[in-house]
Amino acid sequence: MQPAGLKGATASTPARRCSRPRTVVDLSACRTVLSRAGGLVDEEHERNLTAPQGTRDVTSLFAETQTAKAFIGEAAVRIVDRALALSAGPAT
Repeated sequence: MQPAGLKGATASTPARRCSRPRTVVDLSACRTVLSRAGGLVDEEHERNLTAPQGTRDVTSLFAETQTAKAFIGEAAVRIVDRALALSAGPAT
């Protein structure tokens, strides 16, 4: 049985049914990646409150946070694309 919002022109198809779990996985991955990157930044900050940071530490930390940013940005595009597809286009 289809939810009321999916009757008619936006009938449920295998692609639509798979879209929702993929979105859940993407959101979970984004939360995990963001939490890990934030934890690394917090750990480095706590470790170096009084001591100066080495260039190598800052560079690797920067690389980790930029990787997280890139992953989350790409996942956000996928999530929005799926949401638009499920709603049969942009909201008006």
